Amino acid sequence: MDYKQFVQSFQDEVINGRCYDKFLDYCHEDFTYKSNEENCIFGFEAFRDQMEQYFDAFPNLTFQTINMFQDGNCIIQYWCAKGKHNYNNSRIPGKPIKFHGFSLFRFKGRKIYENYVCYNEYDILKQLGIFQNV
Repeated sequence: MDYKQFVQSFQDEVINGRCYDKFLDYCHEDFTYKSNEENCIFGFEAFRDQMEQYFDAFPNLTFQTINMFQDGNCIIQYWCAKGKHNYNNSRIPGKPIKFHGFSLFRFKGRKIYENYVCYNEYDILKQLGIFQNV
Protein backbone atom coordinates (compact mmCIF):
# COMPACT_ATOMS: atom_id res chain seq x y z
CA MET A 1 0.00 0.00 0.00
CA ASP A 2 1.24 3.50 -0.81
CA TYR A 3 0.87 5.08 2.63
CA LYS A 4 2.31 8.40 1.44
CA GLN A 5 -0.40 8.83 -1.19
CA PHE A 6 -3.01 7.75 1.37
CA VAL A 7 -1.86 10.46 3.82
CA GLN A 8 -1.82 13.06 1.05
CA SER A 9 -5.38 12.15 0.06
CA PHE A 10 -6.47 12.33 3.73
CA GLN A 11 -4.96 15.81 3.99
CA ASP A 12 -6.52 16.97 0.72
CA GLU A 13 -10.01 15.56 1.27
CA VAL A 14 -10.62 15.49 5.02
CA ILE A 15 -8.42 18.33 6.32
CA ASN A 16 -8.15 20.89 3.50
CA GLY A 17 -11.45 19.85 1.94
CA ARG A 18 -13.27 19.80 5.32
CA CYS A 19 -15.02 16.56 4.22
CA TYR A 20 -15.34 14.98 7.65
CA ASP A 21 -17.85 12.47 6.30
CA LYS A 22 -14.87 10.75 4.61
CA PHE A 23 -12.99 10.41 7.91
CA LEU A 24 -13.83 6.74 8.40
CA ASP A 25 -12.70 5.98 4.84
CA TYR A 26 -9.20 6.90 6.00
CA CYS A 27 -9.09 6.31 9.74
CA HIS A 28 -9.34 3.23 11.91
CA GLU A 29 -12.34 3.00 14.25
CA ASP A 30 -9.91 3.27 17.23
CA PHE A 31 -8.18 6.37 15.80
CA THR A 32 -6.08 8.50 18.19
CA TYR A 33 -4.96 12.09 17.56
CA LYS A 34 -2.43 13.98 19.67
CA SER A 35 -1.03 17.44 19.09
CA ASN A 36 0.90 19.84 21.30
CA GLU A 37 -1.78 19.57 23.97
CA GLU A 38 -1.34 17.10 26.83
CA ASN A 39 -4.33 14.87 26.16
CA CYS A 40 -4.97 12.47 23.31
CA ILE A 41 -8.15 12.83 21.31
CA PHE A 42 -9.96 9.59 20.62
CA GLY A 43 -12.33 8.98 17.74
CA PHE A 44 -13.99 10.87 14.96
CA GLU A 45 -16.20 13.27 16.94
CA ALA A 46 -13.34 14.57 19.09
CA PHE A 47 -11.09 14.96 16.04
CA ARG A 48 -13.80 16.84 14.12
CA ASP A 49 -14.44 19.14 17.10
CA GLN A 50 -10.72 19.90 17.38
CA MET A 51 -10.41 20.66 13.66
CA GLU A 52 -13.52 22.86 13.70
CA GLN A 53 -11.92 24.97 16.45
CA TYR A 54 -8.89 25.54 14.24
CA PHE A 55 -11.01 26.37 11.20
CA ASP A 56 -13.32 28.70 13.16
CA ALA A 57 -10.26 30.75 14.09
CA PHE A 58 -8.63 30.37 10.64
CA PRO A 59 -11.40 29.71 8.07
CA ASN A 60 -9.06 29.55 5.06
CA LEU A 61 -6.31 27.53 6.79
CA THR A 62 -4.71 25.06 4.40
CA PHE A 63 -1.91 22.54 4.77
CA GLN A 64 0.67 21.81 2.10
CA THR A 65 3.02 18.84 2.22
CA ILE A 66 6.68 19.73 1.89
CA ASN A 67 8.04 16.21 2.29
CA MET A 68 7.08 12.73 3.49
CA PHE A 69 9.12 9.77 4.64
CA GLN A 70 7.97 6.21 5.18
CA ASP A 71 9.32 3.58 7.55
CA GLY A 72 7.22 0.43 7.53
CA ASN A 73 3.70 1.34 8.59
CA CYS A 74 4.67 4.88 9.67
CA ILE A 75 4.72 8.13 7.71
CA ILE A 76 6.45 11.33 8.79
CA GLN A 77 5.04 14.37 7.04
CA TYR A 78 6.68 17.80 7.09
CA TRP A 79 4.10 20.45 6.19
CA CYS A 80 3.39 24.17 5.98
CA ALA A 81 0.09 25.73 7.00
CA LYS A 82 -1.19 29.15 5.91
CA GLY A 83 -4.32 31.07 6.73
CA LYS A 84 -5.79 34.29 8.02
CA HIS A 85 -7.20 34.70 11.50
CA ASN A 86 -10.95 35.34 11.76
CA TYR A 87 -10.95 38.48 13.88
CA ASN A 88 -14.76 38.40 14.18
CA ASN A 89 -14.54 35.67 16.81
CA SER A 90 -12.14 37.46 19.15
CA ARG A 91 -10.28 40.62 19.98
CA ILE A 92 -7.26 39.42 18.00
CA PRO A 93 -6.91 41.37 14.73
CA GLY A 94 -7.25 39.29 11.59
CA LYS A 95 -3.71 38.62 10.47
CA PRO A 96 -2.24 36.08 8.08
CA ILE A 97 -0.10 33.33 9.56
CA LYS A 98 2.28 30.74 8.22
CA PHE A 99 3.79 27.93 10.26
CA HIS A 100 5.44 24.55 9.81
CA GLY A 101 5.01 21.27 11.58
CA PHE A 102 5.48 17.54 11.55
CA SER A 103 2.89 14.80 11.62
CA LEU A 104 3.46 11.13 12.38
CA PHE A 105 0.88 8.76 10.97
CA ARG A 106 0.85 5.14 12.08
CA PHE A 107 -1.28 2.62 10.22
CA LYS A 108 -3.14 -0.43 11.42
CA GLY A 109 -4.12 -2.49 8.42
CA ARG A 110 -5.08 -0.12 5.65
CA LYS A 111 -6.21 2.81 7.82
CA ILE A 112 -4.66 5.58 9.93
CA TYR A 113 -4.58 4.41 13.53
CA GLU A 114 -2.59 7.20 15.18
CA ASN A 115 -1.80 10.78 14.19
CA TYR A 116 0.67 12.81 16.25
CA VAL A 117 1.17 16.45 15.28
CA CYS A 118 3.84 18.87 16.49
CA TYR A 119 4.11 22.57 15.60
CA ASN A 120 5.34 25.80 17.20
CA GLU A 121 2.33 27.45 18.87
CA TYR A 122 4.47 30.35 20.05
CA ASP A 123 5.28 31.25 16.44
CA ILE A 124 1.55 31.49 15.64
CA LEU A 125 0.87 33.70 18.67
CA LYS A 126 3.84 35.90 17.75
CA GLN A 127 2.53 36.36 14.19
CA LEU A 128 -0.88 37.31 15.58
CA GLY A 129 0.76 39.96 17.77
CA ILE A 130 -0.14 38.29 21.05
CA PHE A 131 3.52 37.86 22.00
CA GLN A 132 6.28 40.20 20.97
CA ASN A 133 9.75 39.02 19.99
CA VAL A 134 11.68 37.83 22.99
